[in-house]
Amino acid sequence: MKKALEKAERFQALFFQSLLNRGKEVLDQVGPKDKVMVIVGRPYNSCDSGVNLEIPKKLRDLGVLPIPMDFLP
Repeated sequence: MKKALEKAERFQALFFQSLLNRGKEVLDQVGPKDKVMVIVGRPYNSCDSGVNLEIPKKLRDLGVLPIPMDFLP
C-alpha cells in the first residue's frame, strides 16, 4: 500500500505541474490587448458545464480567454 501511495503522490505532483506548464504556455501567448479572466473555483464546480452554467464558453463568445485558477502558480 505504501508503494501505491508513493506512486499516486508522484503522479498527482506531475499532474499539478502539467497544469502549471499549460498555464504558462497559454499566458505566454496572451497579447497586451487580449482580455483574460481567471475562473476561480474548485475543479468539480468550475470544470463542470452543468454547474458552471457554461461561463467559460460565454466568456470565449465575448472574446475573453477564461483560465482556470489551477493553471496559475
